[in-house]
Amino acid sequence: MITDTMDKQSADVWRRYESILLEQGYWVEETFNNFFKDAILEQVADMYEQDGIPDIPARRESYNNLIDSMVREGGMTEFYAENMSGIPDELEELVVRIRYVTTKNPTG
Repeated sequence: MITDTMDKQSADVWRRYESILLEQGYWVEETFNNFFKDAILEQVADMYEQDGIPDIPARRESYNNLIDSMVREGGMTEFYAENMSGIPDELEELVVRIRYVTTKNPTG
């Protein structure tokens, strides 16, 4: 299931977007991008952007992994996935607030 790899907050966001999907009957690229922004982008920032600089390769990989996951789980057709435009520039460049900052113990 798609939510198996998400934290609780992201899974809750997924449920909201899933209801939109059920109402529309299909993914609209704008809806998918909003879901990525609301549920996934913050996790990417937590893992790869502690310096506050967007990690564009990590964002692209996460975006594509989400598409692949949704196709595997039946949440998106292969045809739709193949015809998406890719991650929009604004999602590549958006500075995201970091939820968790990990620091190394200075004493070893």
